[in-house]
Amino acid sequence: MDPSLEELEALILMGLKELSPRKREMVDLVSKGHTSKVIAEIMRIQTASVESTFTQILCELGLPPSPDWNNRVLVARVWILNSGLI
Repeated sequence: MDPSLEELEALILMGLKELSPRKREMVDLVSKGHTSKVIAEIMRIQTASVESTFTQILCELGLPPSPDWNNRVLVARVWILNSGLI
């Protein structure tokens, strides 16, 4: 059985607290709507590094690939809703 939205959000919130400051910076930039190219410019890394690092973030958060959810959007949503708590 697939996890509910509430279960996914709880999983994400717990995991966000454990990310490195650099990875949290990337999540913050994603939550502000920046593309991978812009994030790469801001963080002074390659665009491919942004993509691979965000894939690592999703793995660290324990998010399985899903046809029902856009994990990047879910992570950004949780970050925005809980930005004062992280």
